[in-house]
Amino acid sequence: MTPRIRGCTGKKKYPNATAADDMLGRIWSTCKPGRRLETRAYNCDHCGRWHLTSKPLQHKEMEQAA
Repeated sequence: MTPRIRGCTGKKKYPNATAADDMLGRIWSTCKPGRRLETRAYNCDHCGRWHLTSKPLQHKEMEQAA
């Protein structure tokens, strides 16, 4: 049996970093108290598109970004 690779099913996809960052700006400007807030965009290894996340940048991701 082949192991199942966790993909990005159900996540909103953005074609590039600019589009994802634009959406972040819209989210931040209309955020309601108590709502989970996306904090950054990231390029997906599975689909090659961009997604938003509320998770902080991990140490290994910080090293790769430098």
